[in-house]
Amino acid sequence: MNSAVGSTQLRVNDTILTGSNEVQALVKALQYAFPNSVHLFCMLHCKDNVRHYLTKVGILLQNREHILGLLFGPTGVGSAADEKEFENSRAVERLIILIALIARLIILIAR
Repeated sequence: MNSAVGSTQLRVNDTILTGSNEVQALVKALQYAFPNSVHLFCMLHCKDNVRHYLTKVGILLQNREHILGLLFGPTGVGSAADEKEFENSRAVERLIILIALIARLIILIAR
């Protein structure tokens, strides 16, 4: 019998990836259970959360879809393969501009 198969000891690679839809209780539980893991958020859920927030604050559909495209489109922040690519991409610049625009829109809506 293969000793690896017969062993009851669970061996896991050094890098464990966990994922969630940004539910804080789940994120904390995963961090507690796997303290050395890398946690990822589901881009579909992130996009849905941003869409929901933009709708909630009254951003018009056309503007909302443009913002979602900038964030999650083929050249958006969501397309970065890793942190280095994210930081080096133009997507970060667009994200900063986008945050400023959203802040202005919220101020205009609040008036």
